[in-house]
Amino acid sequence: MKNPLFEGIKESNPSDLISFLIRQMNLELNKINLSLYNDLSNQYGANQEVFDYHFNKLIIDELIWNEIQNYFPIENFDSYDEAIYFYKRYFNIIAECGCGYVAIANSIFNYFEGREQDFQETFKFPMYTIYDDNTIDYNYELLVLKVFNYSVITAQTDDYCINDIINYFLKDFYSEKIRIFLNNPENNKKLPDNLSDFTEEDWDNWHKYEEEREKKYKELYDKWVNAKNIYKNFGVSIDPNFADIKKFLQMYNMDVKVVLNSNKQYQEGDIVACNNFSLYKVDENGEVTLAIDHVLSHYIYVSGFTEDGKVIVSSWGNKYIYDDENSSWVYKLTLKYN
Repeated sequence: MKNPLFEGIKESNPSDLISFLIRQMNLELNKINLSLYNDLSNQYGANQEVFDYHFNKLIIDELIWNEIQNYFPIENFDSYDEAIYFYKRYFNIIAECGCGYVAIANSIFNYFEGREQDFQETFKFPMYTIYDDNTIDYNYELLVLKVFNYSVITAQTDDYCINDIINYFLKDFYSEKIRIFLNNPENNKKLPDNLSDFTEEDWDNWHKYEEEREKKYKELYDKWVNAKNIYKNFGVSIDPNFADIKKFLQMYNMDVKVVLNSNKQYQEGDIVACNNFSLYKVDENGEVTLAIDHVLSHYIYVSGFTEDGKVIVSSWGNKYIYDDENSSWVYKLTLKYN
């Protein structure tokens, strides 16, 4: 580790760094509701929102940590809190805009259903983890993160643009740092009203204080201006490019054909991008009730059909019945694995 912030942490031992993170973030793992997180009774496919409300759990997962370090090593940041702020904002983007990547992960998981060993041999990580209480945690998040990183970063950027991405997410961080700096009494000292007792040493100390204060402020201000300008001109696309997804899968020796059309004749395995549609829940008694109305510009994954032909989909980790009657547009993408 180049950053003295992490001095004493062995780069070759990720568990040391993860333990360090746990201490720094003041996390108490026994207070994280793992049973809720791993309970499959309410989980139906991947859920991008996990990247937001379970950030603390994800960031200390060794596989997730290693994946994010492949792109944004923590030693490249100026401070620990800057790095964690960036990781949280980056994960928030997946939570807010990652529905397409979630649908892709659902498609891949469905393809490997019943072939867990093949999945692990292909992607080099297990399809799921079984805990002592027999709850199962599918590793959707790691696959979503891998696909997202490839599509948003590898396929679009070089090393220079990696720095752009970092600064893009740190604009608000530096803005807040400037606010805290200006409101800190230590940075707002004033000369005494009576300077008659001010010695030459006092003046020297005062000038050093002013120089140091201006230097610190300028460092923060310059970083904020740089981040603000990059934020204004940021040109990386967040939406999945399915040509890039095909290249991603080819890295794992998976040959896939992407079939696109815009009709409303669905089949299991379709990835559907749709606007202005409705989702319904079915309770244990078979009663159908409206869950979400007027869903706008969202990806879902078709997982099957009811006995009477209604379309069953996975969205936000839930099982819904999908109704496109009022949709203004529909695009279907099917990954056909060879």
